[in-house]
Amino acid sequence: MYSSPIVTHEFPQPLQTQIHMQRELTTQLATFSDQLTELIKLATASPGVINTDKEKELWTGLRELKMKSKELEDVLQSLKKQQVLEKVPKEVVRYCTDGLEDLGKAVERQEERLRGFLESLRAPVQGV
Repeated sequence: MYSSPIVTHEFPQPLQTQIHMQRELTTQLATFSDQLTELIKLATASPGVINTDKEKELWTGLRELKMKSKELEDVLQSLKKQQVLEKVPKEVVRYCTDGLEDLGKAVERQEERLRGFLESLRAPVQGV
């Protein structure tokens, strides 16, 4: 992911909020990824451990990540329309746009990973 040691107090409040939300989403995405990794390890070691409640919890977490990502995209578009981004250094704009694009792709990868994992649990066992 694109990261930069940006000092946000130098920028207009809406941009400070965008950067803060983007950092927060990055942290939440990493936490989700770690939880999914642990669950995959657990399910591999103990088949049958995944129940529908846990599955719903994972989908809910993913849906929240997607909603936050969409919200950040909307805020960024609003900042562009308000011409806030024209008043800040290009590396800050790049941090926001590239970083948000990376986050969107990472959320998609986690969805594919979750979907593949759950499908593998439902696949018939071969060789029995």
